[in-house]
Amino acid sequence: MNAAPLTLLCGSIAVAAIYLFLTTRKPGVRKKVKKGNVPGLLNLGNTCYINALLQGMASLPSFSQWLKNIKEVEVEDENCFLTELRNTVIALNDAEEITVSAAPIASSLAGHKWNIVLGVEQDLHELLNVFVTTWEEELTRLRSKRLYGPGLLNLQSNQDAQIDDTMVGSDSLMPTRTRLMLKRCLEASNLDSKIRSPCIGLVSTQLQCCQTGCLFKKVRQDRFSVISLSVPKAFHGNRITIESLLRKFFCIEVIRGATCDQCKVKNGRLDSGLIKKQGICMLPQVFMIRIERVGVLPSGNVFKLQEHVDFAEILDMRDFCFYSNKEEEYEKSIKRHENERHLLENLNRIVGGAEVQQKAKPWRINHDNGLGRNYSLIDGGSFISERKELVKYGYQLRAVSEHMGVPETGHFVTYRRGIGENQRRWFLTNDTQVTEVPFQRVTSAQAYMLYYERIQSNRWYSDRDPLLTSQIRENVSE
Repeated sequence: MNAAPLTLLCGSIAVAAIYLFLTTRKPGVRKKVKKGNVPGLLNLGNTCYINALLQGMASLPSFSQWLKNIKEVEVEDENCFLTELRNTVIALNDAEEITVSAAPIASSLAGHKWNIVLGVEQDLHELLNVFVTTWEEELTRLRSKRLYGPGLLNLQSNQDAQIDDTMVGSDSLMPTRTRLMLKRCLEASNLDSKIRSPCIGLVSTQLQCCQTGCLFKKVRQDRFSVISLSVPKAFHGNRITIESLLRKFFCIEVIRGATCDQCKVKNGRLDSGLIKKQGICMLPQVFMIRIERVGVLPSGNVFKLQEHVDFAEILDMRDFCFYSNKEEEYEKSIKRHENERHLLENLNRIVGGAEVQQKAKPWRINHDNGLGRNYSLIDGGSFISERKELVKYGYQLRAVSEHMGVPETGHFVTYRRGIGENQRRWFLTNDTQVTEVPFQRVTSAQAYMLYYERIQSNRWYSDRDPLLTSQIRENVSE
């Protein structure tokens, strides 16, 4: 017998045996790890990409809370992906020091017809798209089940039904089926708001004609769960920041070879040109950024981009939102940054030299509202307003995934924040090996995926750790 097929057969049997053991053992059997560390994940055979993605998403408080919120309303399927994902994320945030297995997640994905082959290396970003597609399919079935549930299609117009009149009105002339449909629509709307993923945001793209006399303008909105940023060749050799890549991604672009429909019909022009403007119109609660690391040579061979991209612990997204007049917003942004720099330059300066003034009058209290009449003499309004804007548009870094190797093969690891009271501590999660590292080690990583959490909490994910919330706001005020 040829040795190559025999080796392949033995390897396949070994991988199958490992998978069978991990998927059939009791859920309570978990391997103990060193106390004080973040739980690790077993490598089932080149599954570091699964482990790295799960560690990054488990570090996001809103994502964990979202999975807990949909526990009571999720789809009751035998291979429910959301159930297995929630159990794994909760285990990765458990105070008990344990090692978790991602085998149930791989099994549930196989039940959704995804070809997750153990022992074969895959891309972390592609797996994230698989995650999003799978849980959106389950949530879509849940919405349809709630909207077109039992009793709606078989209900006759002359039959009575017990419907809450306070929700849809008490009009007796309205047919029973119509009233039931309205009630189901209201319930589906409320359900959609509750089960909407915190990873979903909206990007607006506006196309406007370049001709001054033409009023053509078209705006389109697209959903996104992750934004992929490429590193332009012009940036190679220079200091690269995540903000500069975002500015390049959302910059205004002139499409010279295109034309609008109005100019084509009225004037027959085919070169009127279009102005393309992009921006985020709905900020997600969880903002994930992928930095493309694969380049293509003229020969067609691929290589890995080694350029380091600086990323901040607090990311301000104000300059990347969609506005009606983006040029004016950019000018405001430049002035705002200049004012911030001027403020920082004068924070530690105490000036003096004026003549001694007369004894100041006592500060009067306005008993009508409990505030002093002269409270506005303290010029802190702009500072407070600036901090409020930063809390509204700011994001805190929660985890960083790094790829080590070449495009054809390599290894994924994730740096993530600690659990519970260890939110300020950072850990390197390398499958089952978990090591505490300084934040300087995190910022020096060649980031492939960045996981950010919005500082301003959302009412659907409001059950956030109070300690975490206070620490986030402390970081903003520093």
